[in-house]
Amino acid sequence: MANSRDRNVPEMTTNLNDYSKSVNLAAFINSRKSEMQILKNNMENKQSSKRVFQLVPNFLRRRGASYNSNKLPLRLRKLGKAELIKENRKPRKRSSRLKLRFCSLKRDYQRRQKNGKWLETHLWHAKRSKMAKLWNYKLCLSPNAGGKKSGYRLHKERCNIVDTSYIGTIELIGDKKLIEKLLEKFIDPESNSFQSKRYVTGKRQGSFHVYEKDSYPQNYLGPADFLWNSCSANSTDHIWLFVHPSFYNTLYQQLRTVINSSSELCKIQLKDLRNELCQITLFGPKALQTIDRSFNIVSNQEINQLNGSKVWSDLVLSIRSQSSLPPQAVLGIDIYDPRLSVVEKLQAYESSLESQRESLDETQSSEIAQLLVNWPLSLSNSKIWSNEIRENVKNRKLTDSIINQRRSQALIPGGNIEPSDKDVQIPILIVNQSNSGEGSSLIRHASIKIILPSGWGKILWNRLVFCGAKHQGQWYLKKVASFSSRNLYFPLDYPSTEAYREFSGMAQCTLKQKYDRTPPAKRINYSLLNVKYPFGVDFDQFVWDTLDTEKFPPCLLFTNSIIKNISLLVQQSSSTNIQTQIESLLNPLYLASQKQYTSLNFALFLSTILIPVICTSDSKGLCNDYSIIYKRSLDIAYNQNSTMTLTIKQQQEVIPNNDDIIGYITNGGFCPQSGKGVGIGWIKLKSLIEYSASSSNIIRLNQNKIMNFPILIRNPTSFTCRPATAELLK
Repeated sequence: MANSRDRNVPEMTTNLNDYSKSVNLAAFINSRKSEMQILKNNMENKQSSKRVFQLVPNFLRRRGASYNSNKLPLRLRKLGKAELIKENRKPRKRSSRLKLRFCSLKRDYQRRQKNGKWLETHLWHAKRSKMAKLWNYKLCLSPNAGGKKSGYRLHKERCNIVDTSYIGTIELIGDKKLIEKLLEKFIDPESNSFQSKRYVTGKRQGSFHVYEKDSYPQNYLGPADFLWNSCSANSTDHIWLFVHPSFYNTLYQQLRTVINSSSELCKIQLKDLRNELCQITLFGPKALQTIDRSFNIVSNQEINQLNGSKVWSDLVLSIRSQSSLPPQAVLGIDIYDPRLSVVEKLQAYESSLESQRESLDETQSSEIAQLLVNWPLSLSNSKIWSNEIRENVKNRKLTDSIINQRRSQALIPGGNIEPSDKDVQIPILIVNQSNSGEGSSLIRHASIKIILPSGWGKILWNRLVFCGAKHQGQWYLKKVASFSSRNLYFPLDYPSTEAYREFSGMAQCTLKQKYDRTPPAKRINYSLLNVKYPFGVDFDQFVWDTLDTEKFPPCLLFTNSIIKNISLLVQQSSSTNIQTQIESLLNPLYLASQKQYTSLNFALFLSTILIPVICTSDSKGLCNDYSIIYKRSLDIAYNQNSTMTLTIKQQQEVIPNNDDIIGYITNGGFCPQSGKGVGIGWIKLKSLIEYSASSSNIIRLNQNKIMNFPILIRNPTSFTCRPATAELLK
């Protein structure tokens, strides 16, 4: 018998070069598609003598033996439903109580909105945030997840997101000259920014201060943004006014009254777009990258004209932050439904972005640099201005079940869904709201505002949050986005306005109730501290205290040129004609006020002017809300800790007199950027002029020609006055 080892077995030779080193996944799956379908059918139509509930572990069998197939694990749920169908068992009737609940769910949501209107993301926020009723809306105050430092850190390094859809939109359609004539009745006549060539083309978003009709400079309503339509027809022009909800109805009613009462202005169409547009604002240097990672941009390569979708990828590659974009620049792009695509992992996205930046040639870099210098008009074009397109985009939105079904039928289940021609393209506007900060110690107020059609707010919000944007609320807008950036927060930092009175009254009521619940022995005695406004400052009464005659409304001074000139004039207070120069500088404001109040003389008018300041502690101590601002002279020997060893009667004698009060803090606290106590407040212009005249050597000008001067700050809960420096806020 021959040995098996002696058999002639042909040698197997393998050459690795004959095989490909990689596998084309799509081609491989396509070639095995029929086999996979057979395997799938066999798995779904499993032939076995066991029941489905016997295939689960023992601890799930009692639950799985139920006639409710939804109690089975997900992998066995279809088989369980098939078994019930084969048994011809009658389906269990739904409880009448449960049926009533589901039928009236939508009606119940509408009923609950009578107390406060809901945003599209309300249900998402209500589970994760502290909510409150503000300006007839239910808004997010702050996330339930604590850690306010994380919001500041993300504002500086990554990205925060706030749903600002409560900002209402008013649309004016008509001839440009008629629209300008209409708006001139509601704004500062010396700063007609909406008529500037910088904004009329629609390439940039502008802002102005709104007053009641023909009431400038009194009866201030609040700040508003505006945007002209860059692609409107020659016959008509469109402008959007983005208005805070606290004075939206007032402005809308007055605009309608003026239009209806004028035979010339009646040609202007006035529309309320509060239910047609949503707004989402992103803060932080990574806002552009978050948008790029979240959305699938429509390429529009067949269009020869340069548009936002074509230059989007080059912009993201060329710039690191939106601060490099032109200030207030507008970019119009179209995106696909975010649910069609799967988000790329952050690490993979950032590594691919860096590799693409390294391979960017000089020609592309120079083109983008030229683009940033001369922002083309075509980049701001968008279909979102059309009412028909907005309605079409809203009505063609697919349900989640259809999206999930398409994803399960994809070549690779659970992967990206290739967009088709029938898929809706969502037009959005991206507005760069970053203002270049003055000084290296400031956080740049960098933010990106996304304007999108209604109905898509929740979908885009979920995708942006999933891509790493941290959701924030009104506390973040107040203390980080505005306070740390040295910007005024509306309405808290705009005294003597109707919105301020309402907002301050709510806070005052809450603090007063908490104060009354505290036992007398455990609460602060404000009468002993001689604090007039412990829970909220009444700036109207603060101005009227110095008026012996008729009570005139306060005048808020915002004009940057006037503030800068006042700084130069006050520094020269030693000159004898300082009063004459101030009078000539403020004469246009005085003449405008005299049209409404004929008995108002210039001395009384000067007593009603309030100007904004930002106060910074010189050493330790915070500038808390409602703190008192005193004059401070250099000839007074001051010791910060002197009040610690004095009796209460002696401490009362140490604090300055009420005549030395020049203003109050409206928004204060600790600023992480400067590492000191900082507060934004308002002071009387007349007190500042008198203060500078008595101590002319203490007034200084900073590098931006803005005046700063020493002051004393006293918190409403203490006798201690701490030294600080005040600077006029532009």
